[in-house]
Amino acid sequence: MVEYSKDRQAWEILDGTHGDDRFRVMDDVIYYKDRICLVPGSQLKEKIMQETHEPPLAAHPAFLKTYRAIK
Repeated sequence: MVEYSKDRQAWEILDGTHGDDRFRVMDDVIYYKDRICLVPGSQLKEKIMQETHEPPLAAHPAFLKTYRAIK
């Protein structure tokens, strides 16, 4: 991911110097406890929120419903 190049911690994970075994890398994607890890301020986070919260059929669900849909 291009966004990893902007984040120091992501670089440390990618090059193996981070030292936390809860992170792993597969196909240049960082996973934390088997979930995709996105850097702070990721544009992908915003896109995911828009896709799950803004469609007309979503009816602007509450936090918990949106969280479960994303998860």
